This record gives sequence, structure tokens and C-alpha cells, in this order.
Amino acid sequence: MSKKEKRLEDLMIDSKWGEFTEYTKSNSVYPSSLGKCLRSLYYLYMGEDRKPATKTKALVRALEAADSGNAVHDKVRKRWDKMGILLDPYWDKKKKEFTERKLPMVRYMNGRFDSKINFGNVYVVEVKSKNGDKFYKAIKEGGVREEKIQLGYYMWRMMMPGILFYHNRDTEEQHSFIFDLGCDWMLLAKERAMRIYAAIDKGEPPDKEENKYGCKFCAYGVVCKGKVEVDLG
Repeated sequence: MSKKEKRLEDLMIDSKWGEFTEYTKSNSVYPSSLGKCLRSLYYLYMGEDRKPATKTKALVRALEAADSGNAVHDKVRKRWDKMGILLDPYWDKKKKEFTERKLPMVRYMNGRFDSKINFGNVYVVEVKSKNGDKFYKAIKEGGVREEKIQLGYYMWRMMMPGILFYHNRDTEEQHSFIFDLGCDWMLLAKERAMRIYAAIDKGEPPDKEENKYGCKFCAYGVVCKGKVEVDLG
């Protein structure tokens, strides 16, 4: 079995990739998913039945995107380290790796931020790498909604302003959006986190939300019925 095939096999049983796999229960809710339909996150956490996974190609694309994204993240962090603005986590020159960036688990939420930098103020940074049109679309929109919510969660947990940093894998272009402490995205992330906490505590699914792919393609259509009650816009 090749290294890539082994990683693909590992992904099939990794709850982080639950939206692509048959794995039906997650041990936590991830900040990167907080902008998705909260009801689907509730079902994932509770281990509800879902449609069998047949999207092997989606797994391969996810694997390739993860590998590419990690390489970009490391390159950006090394550059900030040379500039003297990278804070903990930092690049360990002896171990040739970055120090642990995982946030202590709170309630049902588990996450790992990308970096902290001192750029006049201390910021928590979320790095996103994209190809071509996706990069320009994200810039035009002022950042991708789900990614702003993810950053907002880290800002809330760490109580510091944030930077959403985009890197174009095709052209090496870069663009940043700075968000102040207490901004709307931080407040929205906090509100959504509290909603999923409450839903899991009560054992009752939150309101259904229309995501960008539509309820038609949701893996939890088997258990989730009824009219969409909340439009995310």
C-alpha cells in the first residue's frame, strides 16, 4: 500500500472528514464547521444515521487539498518567523516543526488555530490557501463566510483581534482582512457555538439551516425532516 493510499484509508475512519466518510459520530465540534448547518453538526456529534459515503474522489481531493494547504501554512509561518513577528506557536529549528497550536477543549468544541503574530497588535491568524478563481472570489466577498466564523471563534476564545490571510497557490498572491475584537463575526461565532452547546445539552437538534449546497445533498436527510426555518443568506 502506497503512502497516499494509507492516508486515504486513515481518512475513512477519521471523524474530521465525517462529511466525506461513513463515520457517523464525532467526539467534538470543529470551529471550521461552525458556519455550516448547526443541525448537521448536532447529528454528526450524536452519531445519527447518514447516507453511505461513495465519494472516493471527494476524499482524494480533500487529501490533496490538505497536503497543499499544510505546505502553504508552513511556508507562511517560516516567513513570519524570519520577520520576527511570529509568536507562539513558533518554528522549532531543531525539531523542524511548529509547536502545538491546539486550544484546550471547551464543552464540545475542539480546535487548532494557525498562528499568532505581533503586527503592532497581537493577532490570531487563520491562513487559507486557494486556487485561481476561488482566491479572487474570496477577496471580492471580503472573505468566505464560514472562514470568517471560524476565525471569529478563535478571536472569542483567545480574546484578541484576528487576521484572515489568503494565499493564491497559483500566483503566490496574498491578501489579508483584519477584524477587530468584538466584531460581528466574532459575536456570530460565539452565538452559534452557544446554540450548538445548548442543543447537545438538551438532546434536541437546533433549527435547520440552508447551507450553500442545499439540504438536498446533506448526508442527514434521512433523519432531518421539515421546512427550512433559518436562511443563512
